[in-house]
Amino acid sequence: MIGPRPSFLLLAAALGGCAHQRPLLPREEARGGATAASIEEVPTCGHQVTVSLKNQQVVEGELIAADATALHVLDADRLASIAAAEIDRVTVRVLPNSSGSVAGAMVLGTISTVSNGYFLVFTAPLWIISGIAAWNVASTRSSEVATPADPALPAYARFPQGMPPGWPPTSARPPTCLQVPVG
Repeated sequence: MIGPRPSFLLLAAALGGCAHQRPLLPREEARGGATAASIEEVPTCGHQVTVSLKNQQVVEGELIAADATALHVLDADRLASIAAAEIDRVTVRVLPNSSGSVAGAMVLGTISTVSNGYFLVFTAPLWIISGIAAWNVASTRSSEVATPADPALPAYARFPQGMPPGWPPTSARPPTCLQVPVG
């Protein structure tokens, strides 16, 4: 018996993929229309930043909003609005620092080369060299340095469009952001 040819299977899969019952809906229609959410329900956090000022002071915290005139940073106690003219540079932590786990993997990989016998003289240095290179990348690429005039800076804020009206609330401390559950 002769089996189906691959070209026939590809044609059947292509034609079957084109058959659907209803047209695709825009995002708002698929969700049932736009809904309003309170600012306290914003399911995002701004990135952690370190703002170095021209007078040698440093402000650290969550980037709330950024615009051409100021950065708004929520530190441990309060919301600080820092004028762009006072800022020397902004360091944004874009990725978690994973240099410790990379170093641990390098050590374990180097130790595992004991099972390679005489080839250990080749494989152990390869683990060490590649591990040091990976550690260097992991430790230096977790942060980006920007200026307050950088047009990409607002993308790292909790409110990329700018400070919403009426925020922060009149309470003693602005609310912390909600963490989005992963998975």
